[in-house]
Amino acid sequence: MKTFNEIIQKSSDSYLESCIYKDNRVLLRVNLDEIDKLVELSINTNHLFLNIPESTEIPYRTCFFELLELKNILKVSNGIYSPASNFGDFMKEKRDNLNLAYGLRSSQFKFLFSLIGSEKLVSFVISDISDIEFKFYPSSAKSN
Repeated sequence: MKTFNEIIQKSSDSYLESCIYKDNRVLLRVNLDEIDKLVELSINTNHLFLNIPESTEIPYRTCFFELLELKNILKVSNGIYSPASNFGDFMKEKRDNLNLAYGLRSSQFKFLFSLIGSEKLVSFVISDISDIEFKFYPSSAKSN
């Protein structure tokens, strides 16, 4: 697997082992069940949302990856992401963590990356896909 898009395609039924945020860097360790590998993702960002369950039980941390191109979803005014003017659309953007991009320059921040389980576990805004560094290791998957 050479590209991040390939990782996203193989991320169904993944398991979030850990998430560490320190010095504007997120370090995620995720077991990719489909390819039986552990991937370690490292991302520089300070625009993030974390909702990691305390429980390490499989149902609580099972997830998949999602990468959204912000310019295709959010309103842009004067080169800045802004909230929807309709209250219902605004609340949907908030539930989807798109509000992380409000006030940011659309030319600088282009993507929202999330790990999604029964709800969003982790979301963050990044400038480019190449900002996500990844390494593979042998799987350390939990058994059911």
